[in-house]
Amino acid sequence: MDATLSFTLFTRADQLPADWDALAEKNIFLSRSYLKVLENAAPENMRCHFIGLFQNNELVGIALSQFLDLSEVESFGDRDSCLKTKVRNVVFKNFSSKGLVHREQYADGTKCVFAF
Repeated sequence: MDATLSFTLFTRADQLPADWDALAEKNIFLSRSYLKVLENAAPENMRCHFIGLFQNNELVGIALSQFLDLSEVESFGDRDSCLKTKVRNVVFKNFSSKGLVHREQYADGTKCVFAF
């Protein structure tokens, strides 16, 4: 059996395939309605991508990736002027400026969440 796998990267919730919610049924955080809210309410430093995994042109997996750029955050605790706060600001600004959160759901019910 020769199965063709492919994926499509969607940048807007209104681009999602009609059968998206069938796979997101047990995970509200991957549902079309949640993704629409997330898309409209996400902070400026967050970029969301919605990923459809297809096998022979049938949607068999869905995923959400959220890229966070912490270097765009205005403040890392300017309310305090202690040495601990200054060290934390340097570390966050220079070493922890980007991150990726990824959630997946497959047709067989398998789920996965990981962050970089």
